[in-house]
Amino acid sequence: MSMSQGKSRVSDDPFLIVEDDVVVSLDLEYIVARRFHGPVVAVSSVAQARARVSGPIRAALLDIDVRDGTTLALAEDLRLRGVPFAFVSGSEPGSLPARLRHIPFVSKPYAPDAVTRALGEILRAPVTS
Repeated sequence: MSMSQGKSRVSDDPFLIVEDDVVVSLDLEYIVARRFHGPVVAVSSVAQARARVSGPIRAALLDIDVRDGTTLALAEDLRLRGVPFAFVSGSEPGSLPARLRHIPFVSKPYAPDAVTRALGEILRAPVTS
């Protein structure tokens, strides 16, 4: 079954969380690990994320504004590499560049089910560049 037919990705590759608020990061790690049963790597800066994305990533959750800038260029890199991702942010969805506005966006404060739905959506959907 191809990705376009709705099969979820199954992988030992880690989920990447880019979030600079430690409480939110821990909560997202818990949600991802509990509901998607995979390894999770959480980082708090774009620099740390860039070091991590050189390897395989199953999917990513990105806060837009983190300690050392925005994750928008990182998001574009993930999109071009075909890595599924969603934003989890207190920023406004309308502030995203047009080329990223189709990406699932979970507003903070969030309900855990909203994060789960967003991850489910990106893991089932075919990734397009």
